[in-house]
Amino acid sequence: MEYAEGQSRRSNVVLDGIGEEPGETWEQTEEKVKDILVDKLKLQRGIEIERAHRTGKPAANNTRPRPIVGRFLRFKDRSAVLERAINLRGTNIYIKEDYTDSQNEKERATP
Repeated sequence: MEYAEGQSRRSNVVLDGIGEEPGETWEQTEEKVKDILVDKLKLQRGIEIERAHRTGKPAANNTRPRPIVGRFLRFKDRSAVLERAINLRGTNIYIKEDYTDSQNEKERATP
């Protein structure tokens, strides 16, 4: 079961630190991700995002924006985004792979 979940997340990345508007739609979230890809990562607009959505419930005090899960149409696009994530140094935006909970625990346990 875990293998299947890992495979379903294969084309995903998690973007954290991108501002959130009250009542933000999926389309607005996807546009924010596309803007980050072009403006910050210097990638072409040709990268196709299958879906981008926020995870979790919005906090009542709204102090921190919820992470965004972005699913790319092509695995190569996802790889290019992760390679260029180094360009985000000095910003409050972070990009990482979308791992399952058990994979995240293994990563934390490994020194």
